[in-house]
Amino acid sequence: MKKCIICKTDKLINEFTKEHIFPESIGGTLTLNVVCKKCNDFLGHSVDSHLVNHSLVQLACLSLKIGGKKAKVPNPLERGTLADNPNKEVKYICDESGNSIKLDIVTKFQGDIIKDGRVNITVDNKNQNQLPSMINKMLKRKGVNELSEEKIYQHAIKSNNPCPWVDVNLKVDLINYQRAILKIAYELAYYWLGDAYLNDKVGEVLRCCIKDECLKEDWYQKYPTIKANIGFFGDNSSSFLENIWGNELNSHIALLIPNQQETLCYVKIFNTFQGVIVVSENSPFSYDLLESDSPGKFIAINSQTGEKRESSLCEEIKRTNK
Repeated sequence: MKKCIICKTDKLINEFTKEHIFPESIGGTLTLNVVCKKCNDFLGHSVDSHLVNHSLVQLACLSLKIGGKKAKVPNPLERGTLADNPNKEVKYICDESGNSIKLDIVTKFQGDIIKDGRVNITVDNKNQNQLPSMINKMLKRKGVNELSEEKIYQHAIKSNNPCPWVDVNLKVDLINYQRAILKIAYELAYYWLGDAYLNDKVGEVLRCCIKDECLKEDWYQKYPTIKANIGFFGDNSSSFLENIWGNELNSHIALLIPNQQETLCYVKIFNTFQGVIVVSENSPFSYDLLESDSPGKFIAINSQTGEKRESSLCEEIKRTNK
């Protein structure tokens, strides 16, 4: 028997599955074996999903060609419109590895040719020859006379621009992804501090927030004692942090830093999001980060190769300052 660090229930060994601290879908390779399958499934679909499916994170994965567990690179740019004509739809097509195949200008048919209303049919360029038959099938079902191909294509909106500018509307979540970063910080605190962290008061609040099945966008209102500053990378970054992680675009990075009042966990996802989370109000540690026995921790994971670099924060600071 062992205890799950999410539900804090003692369970059989075979009830546990591998938990990726940084989601596997974005190149995370650091794992724990102390999360039960039920909690692991919950974290995947209710917590991590808001981070891995975030449009900005998917853009980073597309740029770096990271396919994650399913080996399929996301494509948040799949549909858009031409910048000079919003009526012209565009499909950016890439393969499962994220390699660009083509930019497909979609042909639209629009017209008032059916008795009871307007027609709007969209086909890809490769299926343009099917447009007349599609229209005429609709007309036949409505009891309307068929049209010639010439008449149909008079209503078709086309584009011959081989290199167009494209507008893509992306929905940007500002709140829900933050709980996934809280989860990363909580699991890293356990990874570095061990079983004793399960008795930490701050850790317990973080755990309850992470596993709250009723929680939606208001985690900061329901759990006001959580001290965290999570947002876009570069906002309010100190020069200390920028020196350590600012140039590692491909990496997910985390630090554990004790100070005189509390213990902080810094988390960076690509060069997209960053968070500073208080993981404990206890800090029975040395406060000088440059001392060789300082308990500060550092980890960087290359999202493309999965390579991990772990060291003390003291060693990382010295390496950075060389």
